[in-house]
Amino acid sequence: MRFLIVDREPAEHSALWLAVCGLLPSAQPVRVAGMEEARREISAGPVDGALLDLDGFGAEGLAWAAELRGLQVPVVIVTKSREYAVSAFEIEVTDYLLKPVEPGRLARAIARMRKPGMAVRNEEIVVFADQSHCWPVSLDEVIMAESEGSYVTLHVQDRKPILLCRSLREIESLLGTKDFVRLNRSRIIRLKALRAIKRVGVGLSAEIEGWGTVAFSRRQAQAFRQRYGV
Repeated sequence: MRFLIVDREPAEHSALWLAVCGLLPSAQPVRVAGMEEARREISAGPVDGALLDLDGFGAEGLAWAAELRGLQVPVVIVTKSREYAVSAFEIEVTDYLLKPVEPGRLARAIARMRKPGMAVRNEEIVVFADQSHCWPVSLDEVIMAESEGSYVTLHVQDRKPILLCRSLREIESLLGTKDFVRLNRSRIIRLKALRAIKRVGVGLSAEIEGWGTVAFSRRQAQAFRQRYGV
């Protein structure tokens, strides 16, 4: 596993560095002191995650966390303050650890970074996973994915909805774009579940069987028109 430790303390004085090396002596995490170094490391090769010691960085560090998430890097924040917890989870950090961090708690956070959103994927089956469960699902049975906060509810034919601690972007990458369409920031729908699409001024709205009418966002309406030439 290749991951970053973003911390202004020298490695020999960094409690986070020492804790990680104690847990994963063969991992050889890369320590960086700021975002410029982090960008260079990400450009040099794939990064599985980042541990960000927020103390000493404050709001600037939170902006770095958002940038790392934009680069699809899982982030665990470590800090002595609860001040940024709400903002951190809004940008979908993997975990938020308060100092002093227990080794077991740190180990679980690192394990969450290592767990992929997909255990198995082929042309027919996706295994969706979160921190405690896995759900094998046939892609043909998925009707819709809708997000709320840090969770996504997966609606599947003839079974109870599946609640996942995942971002909608992650779920979208697993579903693919062949049979699914993004309606807006919170919904992805199977194309076959759309009963009709209506023009509403310059926008679009979709009539979904069992869910009523849902509006496309402006961006997704434009993407849909370009995709299907309508």
